[in-house]
Amino acid sequence: LLLGTVEGKTLHVYESLEHQRVMCVICPDAETLLVAGDHSYISVYGHALARSKDAALKLRRKLFGHREAVNCMSSSDNHRVFVSGSADMTVILWDLNTLSFVRQLSVHPTRLTTVHI
Repeated sequence: LLLGTVEGKTLHVYESLEHQRVMCVICPDAETLLVAGDHSYISVYGHALARSKDAALKLRRKLFGHREAVNCMSSSDNHRVFVSGSADMTVILWDLNTLSFVRQLSVHPTRLTTVHI
């Protein structure tokens, strides 16, 4: 995982971040990294990239709610929420402030590969 570049130079590279295949990563703000993949949960990492060149990722929480791989995510800065879509055909709305489940949206007729908020 390559995190940030300045003038074409890589700031940080993280290897073996997750033990399964990573399908999607989003940074909803300057200090949060959301990672999802073959597993059915979303890993929430904190990072200090905006404050330090020696940024380290720290696992803050794992969010559970899907039953199969999480394929896609999208976030809203204005509303401090994000959505995740899964191979289990569900979309979940999450609160970024509390890092908690808000609600599951109606089941989609096919596996989800993209979401937008």
